[in-house]
Amino acid sequence: MATASFMDQLLEDLIGTARGRDVKHQLKINTVQDNTSLITKTPWLRYNRWDKKFVGQDMNVLHKLTDLPPATEIAETIISDAVARILGACWEGYHDCLAREWDLIPFWLRSVALEKEDTKPFRSYIAPYTLTRYIGYWQSYILLCYRMYNLWDERLKLTRTQLQNLTEIRTIMNRYTEDQVLQLEQALFNLSVSLICHSDYAKELSSLIYYTGIRGYNVDYKQWRKPQDYTTILAGVQFCIRIIMLEYALPTDSRDEFTEYSALTPVMKFREIRKWLIDGGGISC
Repeated sequence: MATASFMDQLLEDLIGTARGRDVKHQLKINTVQDNTSLITKTPWLRYNRWDKKFVGQDMNVLHKLTDLPPATEIAETIISDAVARILGACWEGYHDCLAREWDLIPFWLRSVALEKEDTKPFRSYIAPYTLTRYIGYWQSYILLCYRMYNLWDERLKLTRTQLQNLTEIRTIMNRYTEDQVLQLEQALFNLSVSLICHSDYAKELSSLIYYTGIRGYNVDYKQWRKPQDYTTILAGVQFCIRIIMLEYALPTDSRDEFTEYSALTPVMKFREIRKWLIDGGGISC
């Protein structure tokens, strides 16, 4: 009996040790390891260098910073809802261009070349589910910036203008009332524009590239996404960038000011900001 009791205790100790190792493994499994071997890397990972950019960082923690907020998080929910309204208004603003028969705008909006419009127009229809998903990417990006800024997380690199915009948003949210909704939306729109207009050559690394890198990690499968899984996310982010910059260049409320006597046409006005929408023009995700 004593021998059986001893064996039972030994078995329990072994199981406990195994469980402890498993817990430690689960805690570390989403932490990017320093892997300098090119043999194990695909050309895709060699290109994006996510393993170097996020070495030592827990991707599960970073992903939680991009999650849409629960209803109990009042301030973050207000921000998230405001971002959704902004993107919805930008999408309506694009359709306003179509209604005005500014027929060249969709071709220039879709183009990634500096001096040439695309042969196809920017899409005018997106399924409601897809539109919600696309807008959700921008909501989670803004929330990431807001959360990391509030945490003084030094991994988030911001320019002076971006810092000013986030400071304004935090000031609004400190004493937010419903009559400040338009002020908040304008501040969030300004932040979005400043985040997009981030030069590749700025001292601070683009937070947008940092965000899309976080999105490149699949926390469910605990591995980096393959190109075919990642490009659908990138398409949503780029969609948001384009309609935001269209509204920035041609505010819907001021479009009636364009006449046949205007010094600049809507296309000319839009082309002035297109360097942020072309290959090699400003940023790349």
